[in-house]
Amino acid sequence: MALRRIFEILYYKVIKEHGSIRRITVEDFSNIKDTRANEILSILVKKGMISKEGGSKNIKYVLK
Repeated sequence: MALRRIFEILYYKVIKEHGSIRRITVEDFSNIKDTRANEILSILVKKGMISKEGGSKNIKYVLK
């Protein structure tokens, strides 16, 4: 299984457990850079698994 897919599953489970997640949390939790965190979160949004709420520096991701 590709590493990106593992991260997708992991983030989905974290959001399910905590209700939401922010990109900075993803970066810290996974020790990855912001561009990679954005890429993975965007994939989950495009797949319809999560949605993006807020704007600018207050964006959080929640389950759909």
